[in-house]
Amino acid sequence: MRSWKVAEPARVGTLSAFEDPELVETHAREVLIDAERLLHTRFPGLQHRPVVEEGDTADVLGRYAEDASIVVLGRHHTSTLEGRLFGSTAHELISGSRTPVCIAPLRSPDPRRR
Repeated sequence: MRSWKVAEPARVGTLSAFEDPELVETHAREVLIDAERLLHTRFPGLQHRPVVEEGDTADVLGRYAEDASIVVLGRHHTSTLEGRLFGSTAHELISGSRTPVCIAPLRSPDPRRR
């Protein structure tokens, strides 16, 4: 799933290319397509539903999670010093969803770190 919040126009009155709603959605779709390729290669029989939708990530996931078996989220933080133990999306889903939530740390590119 890829979601995003609509960027507020810059205070100077112009939007940068990174704030163009069409470009943001196109980029989100491209990222999801790449992720789907990896998912199909690694887990060919896994049933899933790709979603690209504008909105708060926790809200979007929460709506789709209502009839899911489980929600799996990656975790970017390497320590609690960088922020909460779980990100805000994970925290909102864990506390507000009836669907089980699995937090999976992302693999480190450095093989010495686990």
